[in-house]
Amino acid sequence: MQTTTDKMIAALDAFNAGPNDERAVIDLYNITDGFETLRDRARVVPSIFAVIERCARADLGSPGPLVHCIELLGLDHYLSQLVESVSRKPTILNLCMVNRILNADIPVALRQQLLDLLKSVAKNPAATRAEVDQAVGFLSHQAGRGLTYG
Repeated sequence: MQTTTDKMIAALDAFNAGPNDERAVIDLYNITDGFETLRDRARVVPSIFAVIERCARADLGSPGPLVHCIELLGLDHYLSQLVESVSRKPTILNLCMVNRILNADIPVALRQQLLDLLKSVAKNPAATRAEVDQAVGFLSHQAGRGLTYG
């Protein structure tokens, strides 16, 4: 028998949206409804990152249901997957997640790691001009906060 978690993963794995899909955010809220009650929420996170990467040109919210679900887990439970996602396929949404973390009070070593990740977007062949510009904008924002290093 399929669990609620399995059904959510299957729905996310089947989800697809493009730049003109006006229902994407609503559909994602429907798919992720009840995420916070799942006992094994962490199992869903790889499928969420897959949607973020696969639907890079779609409006998935700002930050939207996917980011809210992931952030419910706490940074320690998704940071490595976020770094891997940005390294594989930088998107506006996963870059926004990095910037959200940088806006928080975090250890210096983590801040440097995430700033380096944003810098690496310019050299990533999977990044579009929009994503490079987004990463540069976030780097500029962080520099304006006076918390950049290296």
